[in-house]
Amino acid sequence: MDKQELFNRFFPYLLALLGIIAFTMIFFEAFFTIYEEIFGYTSSKIDSYTGLQISFGFSVGQRKILPINVLSIFAYVFPLIGSVLSVLKVKDFELVKYFSIGVIFTIGGILLFLLPSFVNISASFGLVVKYATAPLIAGILSIVASFGSFYYSLKFQERK
Repeated sequence: MDKQELFNRFFPYLLALLGIIAFTMIFFEAFFTIYEEIFGYTSSKIDSYTGLQISFGFSVGQRKILPINVLSIFAYVFPLIGSVLSVLKVKDFELVKYFSIGVIFTIGGILLFLLPSFVNISASFGLVVKYATAPLIAGILSIVASFGSFYYSLKFQERK
């Protein structure tokens, strides 16, 4: 088995792995609140919210802290959809399949980077809401998977 055949065989699974890792970032911290910086000193985290809490809402007792956010659900689910589609076997439409997977990964990555703009976390006086690293990692992995998918679709076009 030569290198090109090995690449063609395992690359879709690499795309799937990147998408699954990007999706699992939903279980990690997405936002946190800290006290405002006073005299160069910041205290530790006060509250933290995971991607699940951001996406599907969060309440304590009768008090609703965060509502359901459909765009953040899409942001985390698009890389998972792209990874599932990358391992499906479609013989006739390989070029269209990998190009559309690249578009899905790109939309998911862009939504993950724009997560702070459509998530509304209200902090009390003196608290600042910060963006955690897990959505950034998920966005980077999704964009890398989109580049890989576009590259693979171009390689598939060259083979024909």
